[in-house]
Amino acid sequence: MRDAFRRAEVAEDVGQWIDDPVWTPDGKFLIGSNAMCVDAETRAVVWHKPASIAAPSPDGRRVAAVADDGLSFLDSVTGRPQGGPLLLDKPCALRWAAGRRDRLAVLTARSDTAEPAVHIFDAGEHVGSATIPHPQWQDGERWSGDRNAWVWAPDGEGAAVLTDADTVEVWSFADPARAERLRTFPADGICAVLWGADDTLVLVGGRRIRFVRAETGATAGDFNLLLTPDEPRPVEGFEAYEFERQVFALDEDTWAMTLDPDIVIAPSDRVDELDSVLTWAVERRHAWPVRWGDLRVLPDVLAAADVLPPEVGDVLRECAP
Repeated sequence: MRDAFRRAEVAEDVGQWIDDPVWTPDGKFLIGSNAMCVDAETRAVVWHKPASIAAPSPDGRRVAAVADDGLSFLDSVTGRPQGGPLLLDKPCALRWAAGRRDRLAVLTARSDTAEPAVHIFDAGEHVGSATIPHPQWQDGERWSGDRNAWVWAPDGEGAAVLTDADTVEVWSFADPARAERLRTFPADGICAVLWGADDTLVLVGGRRIRFVRAETGATAGDFNLLLTPDEPRPVEGFEAYEFERQVFALDEDTWAMTLDPDIVIAPSDRVDELDSVLTWAVERRHAWPVRWGDLRVLPDVLAAADVLPPEVGDVLRECAP
């Protein structure tokens, strides 16, 4: 393997050796989930420890790595051991706390002797554990998408975890030796939990995003995405491709469509719902209305064709379902 690395050091495709690389904060190195460090300028492999999963700390000083001999803490630049190896039953995920220096959660899967659990480490020292029935997802598993069962609160003293009972649990690790489950609420089939601003949990599913208050479990927002109503779209046929980006689902049963400059094809009794859908995203966070004046809401493209310029109206008539 050393000979292979030496060849890789001068190769253009050294990226094939490193899995899921992330930058160190200074931008000088890439750390892979297979416990490999690559010099970003020379593309040389700086160090490597055979490991099933690995994760660099937020400050870039350490790398937590799980290998056959257990959990180890490594210097991110040299790869030299700073702690461990520590034996744990079936570690499957590593999660550093961004808001608390050197705090790591190690999620372990069910074994012959233990239930699924999380183990907390501060500065490489084990400070507490809690039995939590998380889904036992393995970090780095292919085709797993954005799934994430564990997220730290910004201060590193609380966390939210998705369970295999399709619930989300909020925990306090202010005293990791006496971890406390604070509340539980339904997950409703989500595959990832994230912790956003103002203690808002973001629960992500395949076609749904929910925003839930961590302190109360109250729903602040609930959005269904990629809906495909069974009814015909407002435009059909070969020429309809011109309007593909303008067709959207108003709900799981109803298609709608925008037309320049101020026309929307939608049921007349749904006018009040359009502003919650027809918005621009500003800085990926804020919703801004797409209009300042009134919308003209029309029942179908034939009605729109009568009021739009002939070059647009004629195409719409050809696309009418």
